[in-house]
Amino acid sequence: MNLAKRMLEVKGVTVARNDLIMRSTPLGEFRNYLLKLTPMDDGWELIRLGGAGDGGYLVPNNLDGIEICLSPGVDMLWKFESQLWEMFGIRSVLCDRIEKKPLDLPDSFSYFPLWLGPSSDDGTISLNDLIRESKASDSRDLILQMDIEGAEWNVLLATSKANLNKFRIVVLEVHNLARFKNRLMWQNVYRPVLDKLLETFNVVHVHPNNRAGTFTFGDVTFPNIIELTLHRKSESTKALKSRLLPNALDENNAINYDPIEIDWTKLL
Repeated sequence: MNLAKRMLEVKGVTVARNDLIMRSTPLGEFRNYLLKLTPMDDGWELIRLGGAGDGGYLVPNNLDGIEICLSPGVDMLWKFESQLWEMFGIRSVLCDRIEKKPLDLPDSFSYFPLWLGPSSDDGTISLNDLIRESKASDSRDLILQMDIEGAEWNVLLATSKANLNKFRIVVLEVHNLARFKNRLMWQNVYRPVLDKLLETFNVVHVHPNNRAGTFTFGDVTFPNIIELTLHRKSESTKALKSRLLPNALDENNAINYDPIEIDWTKLL
């Protein structure tokens, strides 16, 4: 191989490598934002709603006075919503395609046979419009429980800050975390959504979905999917301190998969 050809090949590899670096989220920024998801004790005990395994979540025991739970992505399951109703008298507004509507919903519940999306069109409704259409817009004390298989990012990006502030508690199944590594998606979708949420809410619980495995970026290994519980900052009753994980109330999402634990010290 002549010298000129070798130089061209080396130059091509260098350009490709530099292009890859430019397309990757800076590792330090990635680590910093994961640290912001460290769960904190804000003075409220956590309780489990929704039963064992998948569909059960830990929430602050600060439910008195909440009027409505907005629950997109039910997929025939409504144990979480039924316990809110039976234990706290909180009615739910459910949202999913009609074939996924649970049976025997109480008359006080509402059901929208639509997917949740960033905007409203044929077959889809935005969270902004769901709040308005469900008559929840006048309340400042709502709970959001959302598991919509990755669509949560664009939905939350499009949701107004005023509407997000109506929620006292937010429970999210957060998908596609491995895509944090993509610099373009990070800058335009993931980081803006996290910034919006963390401005209003404290992270009070994180639980890995053990069915979805982990990904690695640099020296960091993290779950692909987490269940995230957020509590409005104005509800804190004491100075924040780190909350130990896993919580005694946590349950594996899938019994036939190995459990996943997050080593937060690796992010420091």
